[in-house]
Amino acid sequence: MSDFLFAGEHSTAYHVRLLKSPISVLPGTRDKVITLPGRHGALRMLPDLSERSLQLECWLAASTIAELHTRLEAVRAWLNPLRGTQRLIFDRTPDRFYNATYAGGSLDTEITAFQGLFTVDFVCPDPFAYAVTPDVVTVASQMIIL
Repeated sequence: MSDFLFAGEHSTAYHVRLLKSPISVLPGTRDKVITLPGRHGALRMLPDLSERSLQLECWLAASTIAELHTRLEAVRAWLNPLRGTQRLIFDRTPDRFYNATYAGGSLDTEITAFQGLFTVDFVCPDPFAYAVTPDVVTVASQMIIL
């Protein structure tokens, strides 16, 4: 089972386990199509990449209903969208991160046998994944004086 790190805190610290997440190969595109009267077909311009959406299906375990509600409150504070965009790193790809924020309407939880099942909708305004440790390129030059 793969988990994730959000805002510098690991999901297991909140007793949240990742059940299912998409493998997002490419974000959606914003296509630009121009139709000209009297001309067959259309002109297609290069598209722009739109924001990336990630839906994570999560599981939260507890031993009592009171503990479950306490843990849900902690998760609510952790995912608070008012904190702004935060780093999202998946355990299966620890070398890259997305800048993400929670963007769902409400975080509804299905409670069954002291366990909570919920879907976290993250949105990445910047659709690219970045290296956690960027490559450092050193350029050395030697000056020759004649």
